[in-house]
Amino acid sequence: MTGPLSPVQLSSLSKYPLIILGWQHQIWWSNFSRISHAQLSELRKIKSMYPTTKTYAYLPLSWAPPMWENIRNIVTDPSICQRSGRFYDYFLQSRAKEEGGGGEGLPECVRGDREEHPLYSDTFCGQVLANASLERCRSLYWNFANQESRNYILSSVVAPIIDSQQPFLDGVFFDGVDFAEFSAFRFNITNIPGSPSEQGKVYWEGITKWTTKAVSLLSSKKLKAMLSIGQNSLNFFHTEGSKDENRFMKQLTRGGWVRYYEFVRGENPFPVLPNIIREGELGMSVVIHVYLERNVSAPDLTDHIALFLIAREEGFYFMASTGWLDADWTWHAQYDLEYGQPVEKPQKIFHNESGSQGITYSRRYTKCNVSLKCSSIDSDDCKGAIDFLDF
Repeated sequence: MTGPLSPVQLSSLSKYPLIILGWQHQIWWSNFSRISHAQLSELRKIKSMYPTTKTYAYLPLSWAPPMWENIRNIVTDPSICQRSGRFYDYFLQSRAKEEGGGGEGLPECVRGDREEHPLYSDTFCGQVLANASLERCRSLYWNFANQESRNYILSSVVAPIIDSQQPFLDGVFFDGVDFAEFSAFRFNITNIPGSPSEQGKVYWEGITKWTTKAVSLLSSKKLKAMLSIGQNSLNFFHTEGSKDENRFMKQLTRGGWVRYYEFVRGENPFPVLPNIIREGELGMSVVIHVYLERNVSAPDLTDHIALFLIAREEGFYFMASTGWLDADWTWHAQYDLEYGQPVEKPQKIFHNESGSQGITYSRRYTKCNVSLKCSSIDSDDCKGAIDFLDF
């Protein structure tokens, strides 16, 4: 949409049990400002028509886009450029060479080519073809290693969203929780001490502390935090690296948050599948999002739905789209099939497959049997099957 939801658009949402309202279509309508107000206004309409549909507002976490009012209030403050400035350590500072230019209206250090500057991204500009208006969409990176920064995000950015229209909101979708950890520390960050790996560890500890508080805050309002975390960032079976995934999970309120997986593929289900099976056992809610090829009129979702059904528990959701814009979503015929309820836990069998150890996951449902056969435990050629029972 490029403005408020039309009656046709509202009626098209009737079948969806979960709706995450993004920002891309609302950004021009809201003139690149106070975007959460536009989101919440539309969520109110949706919830009024479909009271049982779960509704989530969108908020990026690694980045600090100025389209959110209380973010703009500080990213335009000149102190972000001064070492002793009030907001300097709220954001990651870098000595990396950047492509400067543009961004009039922002402090000079975010517009030009300086030896040291706040690290920034124009991804929110490029997604809506707004590169001529950088001052309205150029995004700094939050410094989660800084306690004052963490406190500001929670009290001044998140709290107003969840306090404003709570009856029409079921939660907040926090995008890119760990994106900066993977992408930022190769850019010579100057305001977190240590090597890039040490900086990443300190940053991750900050993320752990922040998400624990955020989940607790939302839970106190009977809302849920949906966290978009990379597939390998919270991998129960990942034995290397500095993160303690199990400690992270234990620190979060049990059942109080939803894990969102992006770029899931049924033919390449690792490490997602073992992880979501374990998360289902812990009583967590999980969303898996599959990206489909464009210009395919009737895509076969069998591999992807098989993965979902094998792990599925209460509070699990499946998404498939070609992107994040309105036109990228459609209701698929395979959604209307009756799969029934699971009658057993997920099963796995190891077998020899052309000289390597293969694995097949399976699960019986009241109306079908589901399987996902893989030639190895890190295969990208897994094949799903859903065999419906005759009654």
